[in-house]
This record gives sequence, C-alpha cells and structure tokens, in this order.
Amino acid sequence: TMVMVGALFLWARFSKHDQGSQIVQDFAFPPPVLVMEGSLGKNSSLMTGVYHLRTERFNGRPVWEKRTPTGNISRSYLLRGECGAWLFSQDPTGGGSSCDGWAMAQGCGAPWRCGGRWRVFGGVRWTAVGPLE
Repeated sequence: TMVMVGALFLWARFSKHDQGSQIVQDFAFPPPVLVMEGSLGKNSSLMTGVYHLRTERFNGRPVWEKRTPTGNISRSYLLRGECGAWLFSQDPTGGGSSCDGWAMAQGCGAPWRCGGRWRVFGGVRWTAVGPLE
C-alpha cells in the first residue's frame, strides 16, 4: 500500500491478515514497517527511510523508529504526540505537549491517512506542505 503524505510517500507494509481490516485503523495490528520517501527541505534526510514498529506504545498509539540499511536504530520516530498530532521527531515522546519534531499532521487517525495535512518546522514556525505534483 502506498499513500502520499504531503510531499512524502508513506508505504505501509501490512501482513496478509491485516489488509483491509478495520482493526488496522484502530491500531490493534499496526503495520510493522513504514517507508517514507520524498523531499521536504533541510530535514528530509532525518525523516525519510524505513521505520519499524516498536514494542512500546506512546499515548496508547504505536510508535515507529527509523532504522538504517544495516538495521541500526537512528534517532527518528513517527508517533502521535501529546499535542494530538502525528510527528516525525527526534524524541520518542514528541517533546510532550510542545509538538517537538520536523513534521506534523493533525486531524487524521493514522499517519498514512494524513494526506496534505503535513506541515514542516522551519526553525521558527510550522509551514504547510503542498501536494506532490
């Protein structure tokens, strides 16, 4: 399954058991691997890559961590923060209620359903990401 996330592509690798299931939307069986591809400026390399599901949850939701091609864990996480947004963050807790991260999306149940809702942090403020042409 491939879904566009702003100017990024999000690939969710579901098992055969999980495909099309309502349970997946509720995160009872979240996809074990998410792949982010694309370009969003200076922090793109921090966000793009292969994310693996962690055993620990945060706020009752799954957390994925980015791994290098050799399988090492990098300091990039995809999670739903306390601020109510999906975040790409260097912090596995998303910085608490401060929405600390490189990109965020609000108003979507799952990160692969956020579409054009992604915004990136440019050092001073959050900026909307235009759709991929």
